[in-house]
Amino acid sequence: MRFVVLAHVARATLAAAPRFRAGRPSDLAPIAATLAKNLMNPLALDASRFEIVEDAGERVGWGQLKPLGPAGRADAYDARPGSAGG
Repeated sequence: MRFVVLAHVARATLAAAPRFRAGRPSDLAPIAATLAKNLMNPLALDASRFEIVEDAGERVGWGQLKPLGPAGRADAYDARPGSAGG
């Protein structure tokens, strides 16, 4: 399975070591608001696909892990024999 990561960080400096945790349904409202502000579709969000970054108990960022489908076999691509893809 391949993934693409979309991320948002609210501030550049962190007070302590950031903590990563799995997303919860309660995280979806602020994530949806951020997406809508950036003219991205905030509908059909799934909390299980988000990693939340917290610093000193405050949510400071998040990342979405979005599955793109199976990676497939390297020989299934149009690549010359001996190249990195074949």
